[in-house]
Amino acid sequence: MGQRLESAAAFFDIPAETLPNVPKLTITGNNCVQIENHKGIQFFSSELIELSFGRQVVRLRGSAFVLELITPEELRIKGRLISAELD
Repeated sequence: MGQRLESAAAFFDIPAETLPNVPKLTITGNNCVQIENHKGIQFFSSELIELSFGRQVVRLRGSAFVLELITPEELRIKGRLISAELD
């Protein structure tokens, strides 16, 4: 259903970030990542973080990661970000 919702949003020119349950990552510089609409942390270390977004997984690679904020809707991570991958 997520893909259909995103296709409908594109058709009606609605920004995807306004849709519910769509992964949203905000990267500030290379040291702060804010994640919205996550489904939980699958793996956490100081160099690798794997986050669930239902059928998708986001992998953050870097160093000195620290979990600064966690709520049911949002995560904020500090540390040196090298890459972000979406599977």
